[in-house]
Amino acid sequence: MADRSLDSDSAPLLLLQLNQLLEALEMPIVLTSHLELTPSLLIALLESILQIRLPLPDSVRAGLQPLSPHQYHSESRIRQKQKAALAAKVQATKIFLGVLQSDLVGKDVGISAMDPGRLARGEDVETRYVARLLCWYARKTKLIAKPGRPRRPGHDSPETATMTPTATQQSISGDGAGESVTSYSPESDKHDPAPPRCIHEVPSPSASPDTILSPLAGPHLTTLPSPTLPSALLAAQNTTGANNSTVRYEGFIAVVDEDAEVAAFEARRDAFHSMLPPVNREQEPEPDPRDLEERRQRHVGLLRQKASLLVQLAASMKLDAEPPPPSVPRSGQAPGSS
Repeated sequence: MADRSLDSDSAPLLLLQLNQLLEALEMPIVLTSHLELTPSLLIALLESILQIRLPLPDSVRAGLQPLSPHQYHSESRIRQKQKAALAAKVQATKIFLGVLQSDLVGKDVGISAMDPGRLARGEDVETRYVARLLCWYARKTKLIAKPGRPRRPGHDSPETATMTPTATQQSISGDGAGESVTSYSPESDKHDPAPPRCIHEVPSPSASPDTILSPLAGPHLTTLPSPTLPSALLAAQNTTGANNSTVRYEGFIAVVDEDAEVAAFEARRDAFHSMLPPVNREQEPEPDPRDLEERRQRHVGLLRQKASLLVQLAASMKLDAEPPPPSVPRSGQAPGSS
C-alpha cells in the first residue's frame, strides 16, 4: 500500500475540502493553497461558522487590513506599521485558536501548544493543521461531504444551524485576549462519529481525539477494500445503508481486548498440543541394572584411556622442550674457540 504523504497526495484533497467549505459558507473565495489561510480569512471563517461576530478590539481588526506602503513616505514609518500589523495578526490568531479549541473541537488536541506567531506568518505545518481541523469540523457538521461521498441534501446550512450559547467569559481586551472569549457551541448530531483516522496511521488502540488529531498524524487515505463482514463501528457511521464504494476512505479499528487475545492464544496452543500423540510414561520399561553397570564400566575405561594419552602427550612435549646437546668440536679446534 502506497504511503500518501502530507505534502503530496493529501494536499489536493485538503484544498478541495477547504474550497467546499468556503462555498458552503457562501464566501466567494477560491484558494489555490492552504497557505492562503491568512489570519483575517481564518477569523472570517470562524465567524461564518459560528454565525457571530467575534469581539475583537478595533485595533486588532484594523491591523488585519492589507497594508499599503504607498500611504507612508518614510521607511521607519512603514516598518513601524508592519510591526504593528504583525502584532495584530498574532493577537487575532490567539483569539482564533482559543475559540477553535473551546467551541469547535471541544478538547485540547494540541492547539494550546501551537505557536500563534508561526500561524500568523503562514507557516506550512501550523496552517495545514488548522485547515485539517476546520475540514474535520465541516465534515462532522455536514457542511461538506466526506471523501468519496456526495453531499446529501437536507442538512442544516450555516444560516439555519442552531447556535446554543454555553458560557460567557470576560470580554476580550488587552493582553488577556488570547484566553477570554465568548464561547458558543453548535448543536451537532449525537450519533456523529469521532474525528476520522485511517487504518494504517493508528499508533495505538486508543480512539481519543488526542491521537486522532495529532499534528504528526496526517489525513491519509487507504486503498484497503471494504470488509466482507459487517462492522458495528462502520455500520454506525453509514446511516444511509450499505456503502457501494469498493475503497475505504474512513473507518475505525476497534480497541484490542487483551484478555480475549490471551484466551484465543491459549486455546490455539491447547488445540496444537491435543493433536500430538500422548506420551504414556507408565508403559516405559525400567532400566536393567546390568546395563547401567556395563555403561559405567565403559565410561571408566574411556576415562583411563584418556588419562594415559594425556600422560604420553605431556612426556612428548617435555622432550621437545629440552635444549639440544652441544655440537662435537672438530679435530684441531680447542673447545670453546670460535
